Order: sequence, then C-alpha cells, then structure tokens
Amino acid sequence: MLGAHSQCICVPETQFIDHQFATNGFDSQALNPEQTLQRIFADRRYRLLWPLRTRDTPLSPQVLGTSYSRLITWLVCEYAKSRRKGEASVWVDHTPTNFRRASTLVEMFPEARFIHLVRDGRAVAASLLELDWGPNNTFDAAEFWMARCAPGLVAELRLGLDRVLRVRYEDLVSKTEATLRRVVSFAGLEYESGMAQGTGLRPGAYNQQQHRLVGSPPNPSRVDRWRRTLTPRQVEVFEAEAGDFLGSLGYQPVYGIRARPATRIEVLRLRLLDLPQRAANNLRRRLREQRSL
Repeated sequence: MLGAHSQCICVPETQFIDHQFATNGFDSQALNPEQTLQRIFADRRYRLLWPLRTRDTPLSPQVLGTSYSRLITWLVCEYAKSRRKGEASVWVDHTPTNFRRASTLVEMFPEARFIHLVRDGRAVAASLLELDWGPNNTFDAAEFWMARCAPGLVAELRLGLDRVLRVRYEDLVSKTEATLRRVVSFAGLEYESGMAQGTGLRPGAYNQQQHRLVGSPPNPSRVDRWRRTLTPRQVEVFEAEAGDFLGSLGYQPVYGIRARPATRIEVLRLRLLDLPQRAANNLRRRLREQRSL
C-alpha cells in the first residue's frame, strides 16, 4: 500500500542486509563498496527476490560511497529507477526480520521509522499452515508467532512511539482509509487514495504464489478466516500456548484460561507428522528456487 504512494518505492525483502551484518569482520562504516556489492549480488535471497543483477563495469567509491548505508541507498535508487519511480523520496522495506536489527538500522539510517504490523496469531497460524516454510501445526505456530512479535514490542519500548507505530492488520483491512491516514501521517506524507488498492509491489516468480493476494484491495473476509479453516482443537492448542499474549495485543481468546494444552501424545503425534510434511515442504521450496533462479 505504501509503495503505491507517488513519493514511495517499496523494494523486495532485504534479508541480505542482515546477512552482511553476520559476516565475520564486516564493518558497516568502512568497507570496499565494489566487493560488498558483489557479495550482495551473490546472496541467495537477493538473487531470488531482486531483479537487479551484477554489473559488467565496476563502480567507483564516489558513486557507491564507503559506508553500507550509502551503498544500500544507491541500490534502492537503482531499483526505483528500474520501476520508473526515480523521483521517490521514501524507501519502504517490508523485511519481517528488520526489528531484530532495529537499533543498528537507526544508526545507519537516522531518519528511519518503523511500522509494527500485528495480526491475530490464530490467523497467522492458519496462513502459515498452507506455506512451504514455517511451522506445520498450531502448537509450533503459537511459539513462532510470539517469537516474531517480541522484537517489535521491544522496539516500541526502546525506540519510542515517535519512531515505532503499531498497526493492527484487522484495522488496515476493515478501516483502510483511516488506518492508512495514520500511517502516512507518521511517515510525513500526504494521503493518496490509490494506496488502498495495494498495488505498490509486484511479487517476483519466487514468492508469487504465497503472495498471490499482494496487489489486491483489502478483503475483510480474511480477518476471521481462521475460524473456518482451523479446527476447534487447533484453536484451543494455540490459545493454551499463546492465550495471554493474544489478550495483551487486544485479541479475545475463544477458550481463555479453559484452553487445554496439547498432551504429550498429541505433541508426539504432531512431531511425527511434521517429519514428512517438512521434507515435502523443503522439496517444494527447492523447486521454487530452481524455477526462479
């Protein structure tokens, strides 16, 4: 949605930034820009998600700079030009793991703002079960969801409300314009009605299937779809693990303190079923990678 704004460019996910941080000896403030750029081009996630490829001619430090923030800014500008949005002044990065590096990203990009988009964990679980990555049952999905929410909650406390805005997925879907106006005001932009159509990012071949709803207007029926796709026992197991966490984010549990945890037999059964499912998912994911690359 933000990517559809005339002043914004939404780029594919940038896990390669996090990968660079994890490289031994990597110094974000003093680097060889051409070598770093080549490492980015060689990164698997970059090759899967980004359309910009290795350049035939080297670029000078005067163009790329000698800091990682300058190099990444150059890369984003090149992507914006390729999408005919070279005039964009705001870069939108929707990589889910960004909150794990929030403090570092603020040091690199002092004007950065963060939007913490939260969603009912039961709906997240229902979506995850259909994918070829992530947990394959609601018992594990509860831990997965809480672990992914936690860095965003920490960032809210550490960086403050002037730097981090929490937005509920359900509000974005059911009260789209009002919620988007909050978001663009937080980002220092003016509201544009075309944003509500969500056409600001085109998924690539690798994630086209799992992001098949990207580019479509908000669909309110997605909010409580989990009530139709999860069994009562799946919901109960999820709430037994994450019930208080659900409540703290404003989501009403179905079972509350009455939720019965998964028994040892149920957990064992889930673990056994998980093995062939995980193998099948790994195969599906490898096939997707091969087709995309």
